[in-house]
Amino acid sequence: YKRGDIKITQGNSNADLKAYMNAMGKVLKNNPAKAENELVVLKRALDKGDKNELKKLDIAIKGDEALLKGFLAISVPEIILDMHLNIINDFGASDESIKGLRKVFDDPIATIANLGAYNKRTAMLKTSIQTMINYFVGKGVIFDAKDDGYLFMHII
Repeated sequence: YKRGDIKITQGNSNADLKAYMNAMGKVLKNNPAKAENELVVLKRALDKGDKNELKKLDIAIKGDEALLKGFLAISVPEIILDMHLNIINDFGASDESIKGLRKVFDDPIATIANLGAYNKRTAMLKTSIQTMINYFVGKGVIFDAKDDGYLFMHII
């Protein structure tokens, strides 16, 4: 995703930043995680030799797609546009790696590559989210537990 895919706002005050983070948190709240850890599912499928077990990854993929769609719909203050793009791009790349894990029985070599990519992309996503959180903390933008943004600020 790039700049043209995002609705950009010019407001860069702490109130604007708080509204943005509350919108991010609301997306998380409205799309709670319902899937098991992808690596646990993959291991169980391999241990059992059960291709049907991999269908559980579809739950994670659909959930991730809903989150990504929600994150793309949010208006983003220009001052944090690059951080937002990093999060959604890392999130989308991580999701693509999960899709690749579904091929473990059909193409184990590609799955090994996807597993490495999954680990790398998950780490990158965590770093992107932590960078955003650190920025908000540094700006002194505070969230109470009742704020939707609180959920995002405590995701890691």
